[in-house]
Amino acid sequence: MKLAIVVLLLSLAFPVTVVADGIWDSCPRGEEYCEDPGDCSRYVDTNSDGICDLSQPNPSATTASQLDSQIQANIAIVDTNPVNSIITSGNNRIYHMVPIFVILSILYLLSHTLSKRRAISIATHRKIWNLLLLGTFLVSVILGLFLILRIDFDINISLPFDILLWHVEIGIAMGVICIFHIIWHWKYFKKMVTLKNP
Repeated sequence: MKLAIVVLLLSLAFPVTVVADGIWDSCPRGEEYCEDPGDCSRYVDTNSDGICDLSQPNPSATTASQLDSQIQANIAIVDTNPVNSIITSGNNRIYHMVPIFVILSILYLLSHTLSKRRAISIATHRKIWNLLLLGTFLVSVILGLFLILRIDFDINISLPFDILLWHVEIGIAMGVICIFHIIWHWKYFKKMVTLKNP
């Protein structure tokens, strides 16, 4: 059972995409030169050119000049479409991983110190961080679902902030708090993944 859980976690962590030669120019949505991260969940980029293989002809059958002119035309179209601009502008974003990590670490050390000095109980200290873990998880999941609705189903839920930016920022915070959580329960997790000899 434990081995099955480990295999399942590894399969989720390292998804494998099987790509065949016949994928070129076969976009089910009829898109042409769809840029990263793509307008749907089927985005495939085997030649690392930043364009979905499903939405472009096989590069071996297209001359470099034709491909370059088609890419430039596609970039102009994306720039004029506000929905596509929001989705595809992720490459230009700056996320705040280091400041989030530093701020949460300082807050954690502060609450840990208060619990050691008995200003607050250890249970209260853990409740605070468990609630923060739950809150960041829920917010990240909800914003991720909004992004899926936008990209896969063309349902644009407009919020007064950048959904992708906050999905990633809250996800970073959740990851940092997860580290604290794993440290607390290290022995439990170690026992769970350690295979016993028969």
